[in-house]
Amino acid sequence: MIIVITTCEYFKKGFGYIVDDIRREYCSFTEVVYAKHIGCVNKQTLQRVKAIIVDYGHADIHLLSSLFEFKTNHPDSYIILITRDTCYESTIDNILINALSDFSVDCKDALKKISGFLGNYGEAKHNRVITKNSNLYCLEKQVNLSKKEVNVLPFIMTGKKNKEISRHLDLSEKTICHYRRSIYKKFQVNNLAGLYYKIEDKR
Repeated sequence: MIIVITTCEYFKKGFGYIVDDIRREYCSFTEVVYAKHIGCVNKQTLQRVKAIIVDYGHADIHLLSSLFEFKTNHPDSYIILITRDTCYESTIDNILINALSDFSVDCKDALKKISGFLGNYGEAKHNRVITKNSNLYCLEKQVNLSKKEVNVLPFIMTGKKNKEISRHLDLSEKTICHYRRSIYKKFQVNNLAGLYYKIEDKR
């Protein structure tokens, strides 16, 4: 099953044309469910989903947080974001998009790439593709987070407590606490609000 998240009827209609074309070539093509937000999809449907395709046209931290939550609980499901250049203006969005998506595509290239993905997503393993804005690139060089800290960062940014992060990453709560303190220290902040401010500070 594939879930398509969009609030745009034109996107939904256009995606429907792609699905029709794919079904002519692949008779066993899976069911497609449309929703305006992942929160509108019931748990039974989410348990069956193989991929989520998101029409991500503007910044929406709540949607990204929900998608990140889904990805941490369903790591084998694909998440593909159809983005615009403006989606990467926010470094916070940029970090979360990279953490939760298997790849994101600019809307100009969407038709070609989505068609290719839908044709063989069940038969081949797809590599993740990461996109970074200039601010995120400079921040990573300046702050120099470890690989573990990079993994923990999106959990912190979506408001997860140490105990919850510990469960998701299979690390002790004490270890997560250490990583959190280290991240705050490297960013020279004392709390999550300070971290948000520092990450989005483009000066």
